[in-house]
Amino acid sequence: MVAAAKLPVLNPIIANGDSPPPKRTVDGIEQTYPPTTAEEKLARKNKLKARAVEKRFGGNKESKKTKTILLKQQYENFNGSSSEGLD
Repeated sequence: MVAAAKLPVLNPIIANGDSPPPKRTVDGIEQTYPPTTAEEKLARKNKLKARAVEKRFGGNKESKKTKTILLKQQYENFNGSSSEGLD
């Protein structure tokens, strides 16, 4: 009989002082910059989401009308078999 031992999972935590500061190379010159904060990451993520939503749902009246007509046609052409349920 073989017994399996479960090993503990270690989650190392790196403090701000443990890693070197991030660097960028611009025109051959290496520059250090402050690390990105959680708030900055969240703001960038929200900007990207807002841009995607604007692309998907935005536009002028004519493009919205075209999208509406297309969705209506897709709905009317949708056929589900009688054996299929909503589950």
